[in-house]
Amino acid sequence: MHCKNFSDVEKWFNEVRDREFIVRRHRAVPVNQICTVSPTVELLYNVRKWKEDGNWNTFWHMKQLMISLKDKEVLLPIIMTRPVSADSVSELYYNVDPGGSRMIVLSHIDNKRTVPVDTIWPKKHLDELTQLGSHEVMTTVHDFLKPYEKIGTGYSMLLCHNSPCNTCIEHGKVHNNPYRYVVQWDRDWFYNEPEKQFKDWYEQNKDTVVEDIMDWYVV
Repeated sequence: MHCKNFSDVEKWFNEVRDREFIVRRHRAVPVNQICTVSPTVELLYNVRKWKEDGNWNTFWHMKQLMISLKDKEVLLPIIMTRPVSADSVSELYYNVDPGGSRMIVLSHIDNKRTVPVDTIWPKKHLDELTQLGSHEVMTTVHDFLKPYEKIGTGYSMLLCHNSPCNTCIEHGKVHNNPYRYVVQWDRDWFYNEPEKQFKDWYEQNKDTVVEDIMDWYVV
């Protein structure tokens, strides 16, 4: 077991189920089924933010995802939850978090690509998810954690609880019931030493002239 706070995760998982929610894993959802924002707008915002105020972190994260997801499958499910403010299907939009960056990048690369999706949804609203297709119900915390265990490195899950929620406060998120979580890895297995990588890349490419600011994602 690579999960360092398994007992906390097990308790959280059971609490979610006791609150009349169901955790389901959809193995292959076309990203255009769940991406409700323009990937170009989001990517432009982040590259402009880097160029205008020097905040490179999100731009670099997106750029690295483009490289890693171009020819690889998404290893971990993105998480989709139902906004508490949605009173009807007509007002429904999807909260994708964690996984919003992966969704944006995949939508930009090829919005017909598929991605694994975990939905944490109220039982009484499950009919809203029919478009996502086949799924498995996660009945045990061990099944729930399988994708994270396959990575093979230590991790902890920072879990949401009742409001006020310290996890959401710490990560600057809008609290949406006690079922969100953030995975904190012992090492950056997805790409190593991002600050050093960015500095090396920037030093090599700082004099590059691009016709379109979006070209920085492929330089």
